[in-house]
Amino acid sequence: MSSSGNTDMKVNPQRAAQLIENLSHVSRSIQAANKQDRQIRLVAVSKLKPATDILALHSPPSSQTPHLHFGENYQQELLEKSKLLPRSIRWHFIGALQTNKCKPLAEQIPNLWCVESVDTVRKADGLEKGRKAL
Repeated sequence: MSSSGNTDMKVNPQRAAQLIENLSHVSRSIQAANKQDRQIRLVAVSKLKPATDILALHSPPSSQTPHLHFGENYQQELLEKSKLLPRSIRWHFIGALQTNKCKPLAEQIPNLWCVESVDTVRKADGLEKGRKAL
């Protein structure tokens, strides 16, 4: 597999259009509610959805801006999808994380952008050790 992900995945055009419209609707709602013009990052969570759904939003038709930030709730699912999809995706891990899984998560996903569920110093240390191993 190349660093650009698996280019053999086929995205269903109707599904892609639906996902793009859904994301656009949410983005418009956020913009309308953002009265103070704050910078907001929308993380699209793909829990239990196929990698092709992520690819549809990350590699949309040329008239659309690619979505970069995607979240996963399960470590194994994140590991699998990160191997299939382009490295330009910025992954967020949003689920509960066991201490013994921190280092492997951080060292196996070079484009891991954020772990949203760090709740102990020990987990933070494990993540840091994993990043140093890259």
